[in-house]
Amino acid sequence: MKSSYLALGFLIVLMINCIRYFTYIFEQTASNYDYLMFTMNIIAFLYLVTMLIVQSNKKTDQTVKK
Repeated sequence: MKSSYLALGFLIVLMINCIRYFTYIFEQTASNYDYLMFTMNIIAFLYLVTMLIVQSNKKTDQTVKK
């Protein structure tokens, strides 16, 4: 349970960073670092969401088997 709260907090931080770097890109004032950080934040966000979905599916599979 604690890990899901931690993951949700991390998702919120990633989304805030994505919005921040996207505004730099949208305003056309972005450097290469901003493009890189935006890309890395998107990758981390997708990875975290995928892992949460996989963990959720494993927990439901375990409860169904019992």
